Amino acid sequence: AANPLPAGPAVAAIVEQAVASRLMLLALEPERQLLELGHRVADPYQAATGYRILPGEAVAAGMAVAAAHAFLSGKTTLVHRDRILNLLAAYQLPVTLPDELRQPVWEAMAARRHARHDPLSLVIPQRPGLCTLIDDFDRPAYDKALDDLAARP
Repeated sequence: AANPLPAGPAVAAIVEQAVASRLMLLALEPERQLLELGHRVADPYQAATGYRILPGEAVAAGMAVAAAHAFLSGKTTLVHRDRILNLLAAYQLPVTLPDELRQPVWEAMAARRHARHDPLSLVIPQRPGLCTLIDDFDRPAYDKALDDLAARP
């Protein structure tokens, strides 16, 4: 393959850098929310499956939803969206939610919002190394993101 996936020591270096970045973000109060990339969708998705999927699989699907929303809302480019989705798919991680779980996942997300009395926020990727927290993720945006993901070949 022209662009083989990182393996062995290359993956270890990537993980080491990711852990260092995560620790840095944990030390910075406003930025620590950025560690939630993928989790707003992932936690309800994993619960909706009866915890039959791994947390990393659920986070991957949540990252895909966030990437699709970022593209559809004009916060990132098609190239950046596809880069994320293609990388997740290359590692055989989910890049969408099963249609039958669309409603229960949304209901769990909305319930969490009501319990916290806050808007439904979502961390979205804008470009490599830059994520943003938005606080206006609603049901139409959720449905559009899932439709966008389902329409990919």
